[in-house]
Amino acid sequence: MLAIISRSIEEISFVYYAVPVMCVTYTVFSLWNVKSQRSKVKGQNPESEIRHPASSIKQFPSPIFHHPFTIFLIPGIWFLVTSLWSSYPEVSAARALYFILISTGCISAGVLWIRYSGRNIFELLLPANVIVVLLCLFSLITNIPSDSWTAGHGKGFMGFFGHQNLLASVLLFTLQSVFFKLLQLVKSDQLSVIRYTRPKISSSYLLLTTYYLPLTAYSLLLTANLLLIMLTYSRSAILALIFGAIVFLILNKNWKVLSYSFVAAAVITSIIYLTPAMNNFADKILKKD
Repeated sequence: MLAIISRSIEEISFVYYAVPVMCVTYTVFSLWNVKSQRSKVKGQNPESEIRHPASSIKQFPSPIFHHPFTIFLIPGIWFLVTSLWSSYPEVSAARALYFILISTGCISAGVLWIRYSGRNIFELLLPANVIVVLLCLFSLITNIPSDSWTAGHGKGFMGFFGHQNLLASVLLFTLQSVFFKLLQLVKSDQLSVIRYTRPKISSSYLLLTTYYLPLTAYSLLLTANLLLIMLTYSRSAILALIFGAIVFLILNKNWKVLSYSFVAAAVITSIIYLTPAMNNFADKILKKD
């Protein structure tokens, strides 16, 4: 993440070249890891394979055939095909190949992270989100870099990133880790366990340190993310966030919240449409005026 951001800072822009190097390294190491694991499995005697069916070759899928990688590979191949009729075929092909490289590297890094850490992918995305939010807050307070509001499309905040849409997309993709942590905390039985199983003397301290403080921290982090996405004026990111929330509610069958939200949205839309002043204001926002 820091290597990507360095591209917009002239003095340390050379650090950006670490990104493709890391992508190649992750991909090569992941493929080597799969190959070595498959060799170990093949070297086992038939009796051990019968006793330990979990150690079959299927336990070590190559990232090349991994489902997430395949999903990201499809648009990469499509970008490469479209370069054939592009106005600048060399530039389009180079960008398509670079997209494929980054996709391969990121998926390989994710596979390695899950395999060696034993944690889910959200644990990997959370530090990246915190770093980006802190850098953005620093930029907002200090106005460094000086063109953080005027560069890019010049109609929103972009901080140290090269464009407002890039910052919004990074916030959007890493924001999932914050949602996951909040959901994990709210759905856990930690609050009831502390209240009913711990001594009354220490229960207040435990509630504060293990529940309320993390809840407050993640809520503030979520608020900062949402505000920064709004400041970027990236309509695609805002729309994707709304769509993602709707899909999340549908998958969790939370029909009550979904229906209330739909009614509230319908009422607000009607008020904006029927009120000329608010209609004009909404039109300016949609057109980034």
